Amino acid sequence: SMRPSIMGCARPILLAVLKVMTTITRSAHMEVRTKGDFMEDYVEVVATKE
Repeated sequence: SMRPSIMGCARPILLAVLKVMTTITRSAHMEVRTKGDFMEDYVEVVATKE
């Protein structure tokens, strides 16, 4: 099955993109900081869930 290997390759990229987006969102709009915090928590949950 190819799906696990595809997910294994895609997840680190998606996590990196989400981290960058969160950082940009925070620096550009401080009023959206709670949204950034939520995204970071969500990313951590996804990262630790196997």
